[in-house]
Amino acid sequence: MPQLPSTDAQTAADSEVVRRVLDSAARLLVLVVANVLIAVAVWEELPPAIVSVWCVLVAAHLLLRRHALRAAAMDVLPLSGKLRLFVAYGLVAGGLQVLPVLGFPWLGETARAYLSIILMGLSTGTVASCSGHPRLCSAYCIPVLGGLVVAWLLSPSAAGASGFIDRAIGVLILLFMGILGMVARNSYQTLLDAHAVRLRERELNARLQEALAREREAGQSKTRFLASASHDLRQPLHTLSMLAATLVLRPLDERSRAIATLMAQVSESLNAQLDGLLDVSRLDAGVVRAQMGPAPLRPLLERYFDEVQAAARDAGIVVKLHGRLPEDAAVRTDAALLQRVLRNLVGNAHKFTPRGGEVRIEAEAAANPERIELRVVDTGIGIAPEHHAQVFQEFFQVGNDERDRSRGLGLGLSIVARLVALLDIDLSLQSSPGQGSCFVLRLPAVAPAAPAPEPAAPVERQRPASQALHVLVVDDEKDVRASTCLLLGELGCDCRSAADPDEAANAMDTQAPDLVLADFRLGGGASGLQVLAEARRRWPALPVALVSGDIAPDRLREAEDAGVRLLHKPLALAALKALLDEAAAARTGR
Repeated sequence: MPQLPSTDAQTAADSEVVRRVLDSAARLLVLVVANVLIAVAVWEELPPAIVSVWCVLVAAHLLLRRHALRAAAMDVLPLSGKLRLFVAYGLVAGGLQVLPVLGFPWLGETARAYLSIILMGLSTGTVASCSGHPRLCSAYCIPVLGGLVVAWLLSPSAAGASGFIDRAIGVLILLFMGILGMVARNSYQTLLDAHAVRLRERELNARLQEALAREREAGQSKTRFLASASHDLRQPLHTLSMLAATLVLRPLDERSRAIATLMAQVSESLNAQLDGLLDVSRLDAGVVRAQMGPAPLRPLLERYFDEVQAAARDAGIVVKLHGRLPEDAAVRTDAALLQRVLRNLVGNAHKFTPRGGEVRIEAEAAANPERIELRVVDTGIGIAPEHHAQVFQEFFQVGNDERDRSRGLGLGLSIVARLVALLDIDLSLQSSPGQGSCFVLRLPAVAPAAPAPEPAAPVERQRPASQALHVLVVDDEKDVRASTCLLLGELGCDCRSAADPDEAANAMDTQAPDLVLADFRLGGGASGLQVLAEARRRWPALPVALVSGDIAPDRLREAEDAGVRLLHKPLALAALKALLDEAAAARTGR
């Protein structure tokens, strides 16, 4: 049993039929020509007065139809009203077209055949012009073709004494009428099906857009949650880190120094895990931009291999480098970001390869001559095929149900997925449980680049003294201000602190700082960018930095747009010393 069309599909199909009828200026021309031909065909065999009256009626109908279809009222008429109007026009047109058939007893064989062919052609054109709409087709075709059938069956010509040929023609026209009806029904059903499919596609597209919007919102909510959680965690961790670093710098007995050192190491470990969240946010925010260019591959791999050997040796893992590439092989990439990809892949292999295992970095030309293939292969626990896509999602880890912190948070491969997309690298994974894993990178090959000059040996220089540097710390949390000032005091600096832009302005009025460190989010909706902008207004060359636990993509973009250095809490002692060195050098220059 055929499926009934939906109301929406029926309405859409009828609307298209109405549009076609309103746009069918060509059909009006065909009707004019056809009626002129009919008049010419019957003029000599029927009374001219009757033919003239018929011509006037047909012309009046065509003019009225043309005027009505162009009337402004047609635009406001509902769809059902337009269909009723077209049915009425069809009935009138069919009645007028069948009037010459009443003269069949007085028409010759040629005129009858001529008239029949014209009327059958007009019926076929009606089906085509209104896509087989049942009501519109019936309104015109039934009077016209039905009249022809009756005329041929009941009005035998003088030439056919027995009337067999005339009746046979009547039967054939009746068969043609049935076939035309089936064609009309199929044509309209096709139109209905097309609109049903179109509406279904529109509905599916709307659902897809809705699902994508929900997914985007979920992603943004997740990013906001991670940013807020990271900020809230980094604030106390920053305080602990500052205090631990202060203890390490003070004269302590051996046991106290061991405790302080362990505190600093734990703080650094937590900081490294939070930095993974920061990397994800930076990539999602689009503030990481690839500096693409030709990079010699062998030197890059050899430098990285030298870097990872010591860590692998400490973990009891053998690392090997196999390169089957020409010496001058080069790829188009950002060398620093590619090294980050390798670092994450090899680091992931280290975490899930037991002691005594092996990690290989292999490089060779790919089957595609426009690509060079890098592989990171390990003999670790492997990954089941159903988890191949999941391992590139945030926080997913295979074989770490107990969430061992030494294996990280499960962000390394999600960062890899983002970086390879940025670097135009094809990434694939081959792995099965107990058989290790093979991550395959296919990089765009380029012509060999000119060899880079050997870097000059670094010149040892004395770090400028940071003693007596005036540092202004702006943060809305009292513990953060106190711990940071304790550490800066231990480093020999004169530290002043402020909780908001007004206090910071007063502090700058009292004493010109050599360095300003400001938190991003301050109380009352204020921002550290306001403080740094005021400091830069007063002293354009003054070293300044934002020190924040906020990793939200919007915040990262704000800092980049403002051209301000952004450091994240907890601030490492080495990074703080580098800032003090810069401030001391700037003060010496002034």
